[in-house]
Amino acid sequence: MNGNMEEHVETSAADVLRAALDDFQSALIQTHRDTFPGKDLRYVKLKILKIQHHQERVKGMMNFSRISFYLERFAEFDSLCKSINIPNIEPTELSSFIWGPSAFILEEDSNVLNIVLDAYQKFGKRIPRLESYADFIKDRPAMAKSIAFMYHDLLQFYKQIIKLLLSRSWKKTFVFDWRDYGESFESLLSSFDEHGSVLKRLSDEWRKQRTAESLTSLAQTSEETRRRANDSVLRQNRLLNSSNELNARLSNHADQFTRFCQETMRQYEQTRIEMFRLAEREEEKRKEEQKATILTWLKTPGECQSSYHEMFLEVRNKFPETAVWILEENKMFNWMNEEIPTHSVMWLNGKKGAGKTILASTIIQQCMNIPNFKTSYFYCREHDSSVNTAAAVLKGILRQLLVHTQDPLPTCVAKKSNSPEEVLVSIDTIKSLLELFCDCDMNQFIVIDGLDELKMVEVKPIVKFWQAMADRCENYRPGKIRVLFISQDASDIRKLMQNANADIFDLPHDKSSADIDRYILAQFDSLQEKFDLTDAETREARSQISARSEGMFLYATLTMDNLFKQPNVRAIKEELKSTNIPSDLEHAYHKIIDRLERESVRSQWVMAKKIFGLLAGAKRPLKWYELQAALSLEVSASGEVKMDYHSNQLRNDIRETCGTLVQVVEKNRVEFIHSTTRFFVLRSEHLNEATIECELTTLCMNYLTLECFSPGLNSNDIGHYIWNGDYALQDYAISKWKHHLETMIETTAKFLAENPDYQKSIADALTRFLAFHKDSIVAAAEEKPPPRPRQSRLSIRPSQASPTSSQSSLHGFSSSTQGLSPPCTQQSSSRSPTPLPSQPSQLPQPSQAAPAQQPGQPVDFCQAFVGTSLYPLLLELWTHVQKHENGDYKERHKVSLPHLGESLESIRTEIEELAERSGRQRDGTLSEKLSSFYGDNHYKCQRVKCDYFHEGFSNKTALKNHSDRHDRPFQCPVSSCSSGAFGFSTNKDKDKHIRFYHPEESDQPARFHLEPTENRQTAEAKFECEICHKRFTRLSIKKDHVDAHYGERKHACETCGKRFTRANDRNRHRKIHVRKR
Repeated sequence: MNGNMEEHVETSAADVLRAALDDFQSALIQTHRDTFPGKDLRYVKLKILKIQHHQERVKGMMNFSRISFYLERFAEFDSLCKSINIPNIEPTELSSFIWGPSAFILEEDSNVLNIVLDAYQKFGKRIPRLESYADFIKDRPAMAKSIAFMYHDLLQFYKQIIKLLLSRSWKKTFVFDWRDYGESFESLLSSFDEHGSVLKRLSDEWRKQRTAESLTSLAQTSEETRRRANDSVLRQNRLLNSSNELNARLSNHADQFTRFCQETMRQYEQTRIEMFRLAEREEEKRKEEQKATILTWLKTPGECQSSYHEMFLEVRNKFPETAVWILEENKMFNWMNEEIPTHSVMWLNGKKGAGKTILASTIIQQCMNIPNFKTSYFYCREHDSSVNTAAAVLKGILRQLLVHTQDPLPTCVAKKSNSPEEVLVSIDTIKSLLELFCDCDMNQFIVIDGLDELKMVEVKPIVKFWQAMADRCENYRPGKIRVLFISQDASDIRKLMQNANADIFDLPHDKSSADIDRYILAQFDSLQEKFDLTDAETREARSQISARSEGMFLYATLTMDNLFKQPNVRAIKEELKSTNIPSDLEHAYHKIIDRLERESVRSQWVMAKKIFGLLAGAKRPLKWYELQAALSLEVSASGEVKMDYHSNQLRNDIRETCGTLVQVVEKNRVEFIHSTTRFFVLRSEHLNEATIECELTTLCMNYLTLECFSPGLNSNDIGHYIWNGDYALQDYAISKWKHHLETMIETTAKFLAENPDYQKSIADALTRFLAFHKDSIVAAAEEKPPPRPRQSRLSIRPSQASPTSSQSSLHGFSSSTQGLSPPCTQQSSSRSPTPLPSQPSQLPQPSQAAPAQQPGQPVDFCQAFVGTSLYPLLLELWTHVQKHENGDYKERHKVSLPHLGESLESIRTEIEELAERSGRQRDGTLSEKLSSFYGDNHYKCQRVKCDYFHEGFSNKTALKNHSDRHDRPFQCPVSSCSSGAFGFSTNKDKDKHIRFYHPEESDQPARFHLEPTENRQTAEAKFECEICHKRFTRLSIKKDHVDAHYGERKHACETCGKRFTRANDRNRHRKIHVRKR
């Protein structure tokens, strides 16, 4: 609402008007600059009559009397402006920008028109009647400044409304934008009250002056008459002196009025300046609060895009001459720099390890430097289910767009206020908000790196959405949205990009190789300086590393890293020999691992193996404090389990232990440096995937038998354990122990058959776990579960492949500190009974004969262990797991062990109280120690399957809002559905969700089916959904089903335009229109 006139108090009416007109016209499009001039009151009335005629035809008449006061008052305003001679301002220009915008914002859209009419009604009531002040203002040109201020404020109102109506999405956003503008509009109306008040004060004072002048003039006339009647010279002199005194008083009164006017106008202008500045500060503060709220709503657990980007830039900046070639490539240059690119969507692809992510960071940084464009990006990371979804990727870009422009912020606020989601998860809502940002008057670069890290079911909606956005812009501003996808050259992604008409940019091998050569040359210069080597001593090695990299930057990076870590000249010369240069990427990884084993002291190597195993086998990315806790768990020879955080935590930089294979992102998240690292680490001879799974299973089991989880602990005991760090791993162990158990049962039977030591450690852990939680297991077993139609298996399947690949001489990974396990041979798992060596068990042995069960029952799932000491233990525990998974919605999301759930609640309550206490006392030391053990978000969801069970929130209010969403009474019956953890507020919402996303689950009327006969043939269901594996007899039905997964509605009603996922749903809908006829 501000304008340039507020900057200086000493301004004329002409200055104020010219500044207001220039500011307003600069915000208009050329069409309005051309059409507004020449418009008058008659034109506005004709527009109103036209709208009324249309409303009469459609039987939707509105109360247009609301605009009458506005038209009357501004007709007076227009007339007054024309009668005042203001230098360098044409009256017709002022008139045009009163009535031209007035007519434009009278839209036929009923929602907008109703809002505008209400606004005009409020204006009409607050604008002063200028007709009564006309003479006063004409006689006092200085008072014209108040009219100029009124004109300025009117144009500010028009400017805001026109801006809202010029948005491409105005029909979707106008109501929300106007609601958000409400406070500013009320402030604007208040300014008109002030205009009227000032005019009234000045006018009243002016009338007093006129009255005084009249009285003085009358007195003078009477005295002159008496003077003529009396010829006395003495009397004439006295009367003359009296007249002079009256004239002096009159002149003094006029001066007082002038000073009064000047002071009133000075205060008036100063008040306006202060009011505008205060309003600006309050509006800015309000917008920042709104933005912070929406950014929290759009947060994805574990997402840290800015940290990744800075990390990749830091890597590239060490070698600034690399990667710049990509910016000069014809396709890339065209996509980035041409006003209208050949293709708005491009796919850059190359082999794994070719440095695509570093190229992506280079492109992103260059895009950020291009004027008139805003850049948003997303780096996909492997093995992170919380961010490797279409919703997470789109939401990550949405967060960045909100930082670039806040035009759609009011709509975002309205969407959030109508949503019970503390954190947005609905992909439909995400897409609808992204569409609004894409419609903003803002050129955009969108860069998504690592599409191949996602499953194809997640890739497709991402590509289709951005293709649709780019295509939509081609119709009115080609190149407004430019999208770059980066991934490996996978056949399914290539086909998808071809269908999307994307420009396919195959990463040129020679350019990558040239980059690698530059990198190697720079590194060898430093290497020669460090080890005092000559060119002759390194020339051959440089050549071989370059040749063997085959365009993979990762290979060159790992190889050079290994060379730099050599301890002395003798060692480096040995490594530079042709026979010791890594032959491929796998060899480069293994040389780093071999060097770590060779050069590390035994305890450090054991620690490195533990960390590699934990990162490779974890079901989700581990936090730093969780990793520290996992390293601190000890099991003595006597079977005593304890946490010794102080003695066992890693105190050095993790890179000193694990080399450059591991990194910490945002000081909390621990992960491998590249998506290939886990694969090749597991293929090394030092680690065994089956061993890792066994170790992680026993880790979780043993951890959950610590004394700190004993039921009935008082707050003092819990507080003692909290400050020891004993609960640092509880979120992971409580939520993932069942998943590790499931994977272990599925994949390790033959491995355990050949490794009795591991079999015994698992048996001991299972025995301890069953004994510690016996009461909970018994209590859960006695409860009768409600019937569930679906097969009960954990909804989160293990992301790691079973150890079926052929490997030889793989050494076991051990979590104990007693040393390395003996070598073992990894074999493929099998479900057939395996005669493992019998071990004594503390639990009674049930009959080994498996009773007749339906497939999928615990006995069937544990079949591979029949005849072994593990079988009764696994059978008892998996029976508990499966019974819990067969429970109702609420039970499945609780901790399956009641006593453990109660302990968790007490522990978290105590941690929350400690966090609040440290906040109240502003005790930085206390807060820092608490964060070192448990992170910064101490208010966590109680649902074990929710991401916020471990991510948590920073305050109670956020947690409560999130938890309330979990308590919705109606749940989706499909357990794998992304909405399954939250449910719906009404049965109608649930049914709508099922119709759109799971049409095969829709409760349609039952059909009569003939009993199958010998002569009846059943069509083969040969069309399988690649998402949920449901099979269909017809391809068209399968396609509709797949569209339902993505929320696509391709079948539109020809009458009303409403869209449906299935043709049958649309056909059924058509009958509504038939009945209406």
